[in-house]
Amino acid sequence: MRSVLSRMPGWEALWYLGALYLLGRLLHYYLTGIGGALKLAVELVPLVYALAILKLLMEGGFYRRLSPWANNLLGGVYLGIVAFSYFYFNREYQSLFLLRSGAFTSLDYVVAALFLGVVLEVARRMHPILVVINLVFALYAVLGPWVPWDPLWHPGISWKRLLSVTTLELQLGMFGDYAQLGLTLIGAFLLLAALGAGFDLQPSLVRTLLAFLKRARHLPQLTVLASMFTGMITGSAAANSAVVGSVTIPLMQRVGIRGQYAAAIEAAASTGGLIMPPLMAAAAFLMAQFMGVSYGEVLLRGFVVALPYYATIALSVYLISLREVRGLLDKDKTLPRPQIDDFLKVGLLFLAVTYLLYLLVVQGANPLLAALQAAGLGMVGFLFWGLLRRFSFSELLSRFREALKTYTDLLTQIVVLMTLLSIFVSLSTATGFILRMGQALTATAQGDPIALVFVAWLLGLLLGLGLPPTATYVILAVIIVDPLRQAGFSAWQAHFFSFLLGVYGDLTPPVALSVAVASAIAGSNFLRTNLEAVRISLPLLLFPFVVLIRPELLDAPWTSPGFWLAFFSALVAFLSFAVAFYARSSLLLRFLVAGLAGGILLAPISAALPLALVAFLLGGYQVWKSNLYLQFRREKEG
Repeated sequence: MRSVLSRMPGWEALWYLGALYLLGRLLHYYLTGIGGALKLAVELVPLVYALAILKLLMEGGFYRRLSPWANNLLGGVYLGIVAFSYFYFNREYQSLFLLRSGAFTSLDYVVAALFLGVVLEVARRMHPILVVINLVFALYAVLGPWVPWDPLWHPGISWKRLLSVTTLELQLGMFGDYAQLGLTLIGAFLLLAALGAGFDLQPSLVRTLLAFLKRARHLPQLTVLASMFTGMITGSAAANSAVVGSVTIPLMQRVGIRGQYAAAIEAAASTGGLIMPPLMAAAAFLMAQFMGVSYGEVLLRGFVVALPYYATIALSVYLISLREVRGLLDKDKTLPRPQIDDFLKVGLLFLAVTYLLYLLVVQGANPLLAALQAAGLGMVGFLFWGLLRRFSFSELLSRFREALKTYTDLLTQIVVLMTLLSIFVSLSTATGFILRMGQALTATAQGDPIALVFVAWLLGLLLGLGLPPTATYVILAVIIVDPLRQAGFSAWQAHFFSFLLGVYGDLTPPVALSVAVASAIAGSNFLRTNLEAVRISLPLLLFPFVVLIRPELLDAPWTSPGFWLAFFSALVAFLSFAVAFYARSSLLLRFLVAGLAGGILLAPISAALPLALVAFLLGGYQVWKSNLYLQFRREKEG
């Protein structure tokens, strides 16, 4: 290890040393729990920001217009502030937490101001809009008495109080619950994803699925399956698009699928990974904490949403393939051929994920310990695979080094996001904004639940235009959940409404990262690709309203007839919309199927079943007609 580090540039070697310490400290906490989550956050949040600074310096510095020397100097200053904050907060931990809480010293405020400034400057490179929102809320907190609109007026807080609630009050500010959750529970779940990246699991998954490919028109389904399975362990739509799309999009284009369709299919499938358990874009952990329920309960309801979504995408993709595919595939010459290693690695992934879900759903195990056990099973399996391959020690070290790099990068992104959300929630609480905004929403809706839902939907759509899904969900959860519950909706309905709105925001420009990545790979127009991805992902647009209209989906037990009736009626409605968009049939029939689909979702649950049966038969007929069209086209061409 010393020889490896000695060959690295200075910043990179320092980054790897910090990453090793971060992983070791987290594993120590996961296994022992010594010190508690708050002490862990006070210790590791500064370290995570130090790693983020080093990463920026390795990639060229903070400011492109400055010389490398100036960037290194500023980076060194930022590192010095973070290092001093690390030692100060840990040395003064007991005093800050217990002895002088609410009576902080001048030095406390100076350190807090310096550290908060560096945090916002580093986070600006990752989440600029969220940083701007926090700065606006900081001004709102201080300038409350000058707010002209009465519902949002408040007496204001001092700058010292602002530093206190965001930094010095350890259990409330950036070291609070969200940062602790990112380092503990989410960090444990990221271990398996990092191992997969270190051992090139995603390309193996694509090659393995290709082994079962029989016909050219089935090729786009590879994107759906690969993105779904990748989303289970990564929880990132953009990364999903980049890894899976780099293989599947060119293959789809080879068989005649136009670039905008190929990219839209990949973007829609990758976005679905954000609602796929067990990660669910990290929102599942936050939802369990908000609601005070077990993580397994959130996972079960996540599957209720994810399975109809992917079923609808699969049908849409199948119908698109019937229309678009023109070429043939020679499997021996044009497709990557899977090796036995690919099957072994994918088998290890499924074993680890299945074991994880068994522990969470069946056994009801502690999520952190379950994730740690699943990651341990995966590591043992990959080590055994490496021994079978007779890897040298340097080869194994190289793979674990890649896993460490991936893990640290993923965790850094999560912790930076969580600290920004902590700052936002702390400022919102200190100013009473959450209560005032809830009252304003209720007053705007004037007691009408439909108007309240519409206003909440508009707010979620606006937030989704510039924020990542997890941030959108948290902001919506603290603002609109209580008004929705007061309007008669359950906690499950309100939280999933907020969560699904946040995920849908990932498909809306300008933050449609999965679309941007996929369209860049395909060489297609971004806006046209985005529009097509929205059409394919229609269930994601409708599902926030469906969970409000059909409370049985989330509140009824799985054994009740009401749940299954609501589930299958929603599934048929979504599939019918896919048929209406992409089937080869008359415009009248497609409008009729779309009308039936809308009726299924809006009608009382007792009337949904007959409508669903009619829509299922009519939609099935149109799929059959589309297949006949394909056969006719083939006969005409050949």
